[in-house]
Amino acid sequence: MITLISLNTHAQNNEYKSYSYFEEGFKAPNINYIGEAWLNPLIRSDESLPYNITKATFKANSTLNWHKHTDQQVLIVVSGKGYCQEKGKQPILINEGDGFITGATLDINGGVYNM
Repeated sequence: MITLISLNTHAQNNEYKSYSYFEEGFKAPNINYIGEAWLNPLIRSDESLPYNITKATFKANSTLNWHKHTDQQVLIVVSGKGYCQEKGKQPILINEGDGFITGATLDINGGVYNM
């Protein structure tokens, strides 16, 4: 199983809404992948934040189809390992603790190794 999350931290006070990435989220519909996945949408993009922050958890041996996102993604692997690939480039191995950025509107795919 691999868990990817993108994070943005801020001071904790009453002016901010807090979100928990410890929650698994909802079971994602099988649209862009084969296997099982859960999504926990933590923060949605708006005029002040040009990207979404979503925790995505994939069961072992899941594979993502080629797909696009409308915003950049900041991916942080919090557990497991797998790969990510932008169309026209070699796939990169992603391991626990790795982080990277994918550009908006790029064709990407990925997979999760059996853990």
